[in-house]
Amino acid sequence: MMKDEVRPSLSVAGKEMEAGASEIALRRWQVRGKVTWPVAQLHIRQIFENTARNPLEVVYTFPLSSDQILEAFDVFLSGKRITSRVVKREDARKEYETYLEQGDFAVHLKQHRSNVFSLSIGNLAPGECVLVDFHLSQVLEIQHGEILLRTPTVVGPRYIPGEPLDVGEGLGWAFPTTQVPDADEITPPFTFDPTPYSVQAYFEISRDLPVESIESPSHPFRIQLASDHSYHAFMGDELKANKDIVLKIKVKPVQESTYSILTYDDTSILATTLTPETRTQRQKRPQDLVFLIDISGSMAGVKLKTTRKAVQLCLRKLSAADRFQLIAFESDLHPWKREWVPVTDKTIQMADRWLNGLESLGGTELLPAVHLALRQFRDPDTHREPVIVLLTDGMVGNEWEIARTIKKSNFKGRMILFGIDTVVNQELFQAIHRVVPVMARYIYPGEDIRRVVNMQFQNLGVSWVRQMAMEVSGKAIQLTGWLPMLPFPLAEDTTRLLFFEINGETPRIDALLLYTENGETLRIPVQKQHLTDAVHNSLLKFWGKQLLENRASPESEDLAVSPAFLEQLALDLQLPSPYTDWIALWERDEKIQEISRVQVVPVDFPDMWCEDKFYSSADVLFDLDQTCRFQPVVYHYQNETPRDVVCDMFLYQKMDGRFSFSHPRNSVWESLIVAGWLLAQMEADEQSLQGFESNLKKLMAFLIQKQSRFTKDQRRIWNYILRRYDSLLRRLVGQAIEKWILAAKAAEEEQSETFGFVFKTVLNAAEDIKDLTAEVRQNLRSKIIY
Repeated sequence: MMKDEVRPSLSVAGKEMEAGASEIALRRWQVRGKVTWPVAQLHIRQIFENTARNPLEVVYTFPLSSDQILEAFDVFLSGKRITSRVVKREDARKEYETYLEQGDFAVHLKQHRSNVFSLSIGNLAPGECVLVDFHLSQVLEIQHGEILLRTPTVVGPRYIPGEPLDVGEGLGWAFPTTQVPDADEITPPFTFDPTPYSVQAYFEISRDLPVESIESPSHPFRIQLASDHSYHAFMGDELKANKDIVLKIKVKPVQESTYSILTYDDTSILATTLTPETRTQRQKRPQDLVFLIDISGSMAGVKLKTTRKAVQLCLRKLSAADRFQLIAFESDLHPWKREWVPVTDKTIQMADRWLNGLESLGGTELLPAVHLALRQFRDPDTHREPVIVLLTDGMVGNEWEIARTIKKSNFKGRMILFGIDTVVNQELFQAIHRVVPVMARYIYPGEDIRRVVNMQFQNLGVSWVRQMAMEVSGKAIQLTGWLPMLPFPLAEDTTRLLFFEINGETPRIDALLLYTENGETLRIPVQKQHLTDAVHNSLLKFWGKQLLENRASPESEDLAVSPAFLEQLALDLQLPSPYTDWIALWERDEKIQEISRVQVVPVDFPDMWCEDKFYSSADVLFDLDQTCRFQPVVYHYQNETPRDVVCDMFLYQKMDGRFSFSHPRNSVWESLIVAGWLLAQMEADEQSLQGFESNLKKLMAFLIQKQSRFTKDQRRIWNYILRRYDSLLRRLVGQAIEKWILAAKAAEEEQSETFGFVFKTVLNAAEDIKDLTAEVRQNLRSKIIY
């Protein structure tokens, strides 16, 4: 089938409709989720109806989450259930074409990426309605006390780099290239006009989950508590299919680690849900960080604003011993400096000015940016730790080429990945994760990014597990064949699922032994978990999906697993893969006599994307007008919570630990005020300073250094702080604070002071500081630091 035979309902670049919206066969998405531990179930239904006068072959490219497994695929044609199955890819295409030629009904589901699928519905007669049901499951993991459910609804336009090749068989707007040979399969036509189909979404959260809160950065929703004490979240009936549906469930920490034994053929698989009880700090080395900042056209608007702020927050997490580089990229590279930059107050201010001047420009040429970042570590200093920080929406088609480049470079460091978009490309991050130690987090534009930045840098500071063993009757037995790939950080309030292959008989396991990069051995007791058949099958399929993605991906060079084995694995577990597709066939009593017209279902342009900022490959460029301009970020705290203030306030901390909001000579007073306010916040809520412990230590070290020159009022405040928060300070700062606390307790100060009196003293003193602005004084009166 040639591209010029296709009549899309909407044009590729979204200019005009060629056919009426009523002719588009896709009518609706329905999303139903049931969140239970340890496996969530998701049911997605797509409803198609042929309202035209001629039979149709409908082609629809759509996303499914990379975190989810497609367990079953059902098709209902005018009420009849049609059996589907997974077969070899070449067989699926042959059977599909044969049924179409015979005038029968056929459905072909093909996977192009872990998160991109195409659905072909052949010989849909006029007036017929077909329901396509996807039964998905997601094995839940907890990261920093949070479960994330992401349901994508649109495949965003990808930047397609490389030299064009011959026209492919796919029906996308892009042609295959040397870097993206399947570009025509992953670029559905999009429209700036509203599509006629909508999304309905509803989730049920089981009462068995220890839920603390439920939120969605993507959609407003209403929550109901059912009679069985489960939570029902209604996202809406008429949602646009133009962004991910994101649900975040904050839960209490899981108390125990468990394991279960799965079997496939002659292989025994250990599936363990691991919750480390302790968080150990790694041996700290000075860091060299390269920030790769995506300023391509797709990042225009709020996404670029979010990216700027994320980099600024990251810079405030660095220490004086670290060095950094900033590289912005689009069609061209824009390095800030050509050498390593030390971390000082002056260089951070200079970096802020450079970041505030960035504007969205051309295409997402990520591969050259990765090459440049890797070149900075060609001759690494073994005494320094290499880190690459990537901030992007990931909207590229050459994910595998990028991952392959990183693998071939033999990069020995870590990568921090921030996915910033309403439709983040998970495939890019997963491809990178398969070749290098990665910490990946997704940020929805407009979401509070400060907590995400804190968690990422907190993970840099903890120990990472590089090897594991199981303890059986006091004996350590090494584990092999682990999935996902090691290493991983011992992050706080985190529960992750790991798979290992076991040779021989399956023993009763007493504990798991975690060997960290520091040379430590952590013993984690585990309890055997008895699984239902449904959960066992879901876990087995999840293991199979992980194995297929790790060994069948183009960046993999693992020759231990043959393609024939992977193909058979996909057939046995009924999984879509590079070797297998889903097929559903039905012989009609009355054959379709005429040739079906091909209809490519258009997709919505992603939410929060600027319509005049879309770029594709070099031969198909769209840049209607570079009109997006943004003022420097201004922070307002009037309507924010104390936690918000704490996060942004650290933007004003200097490298020596002090705070300065006005004139440098006021920094001692202002640092004392901040110290008292922070400790009061932490006394009220232990979690309010989580991730900022190192910043608080720097602040206290500065005050200890300056305390010999305190004025009488400053000394009074200082002694009060030390006495009131002695146990808190001992825990946070350690022995370095001990003698100052003892000295404060020995001082002849009244013990009946209240914290309110302290702030009154501070405010009175502040009146005498002429350079302290009226705005700062006002915020001090409300106990909020600006």
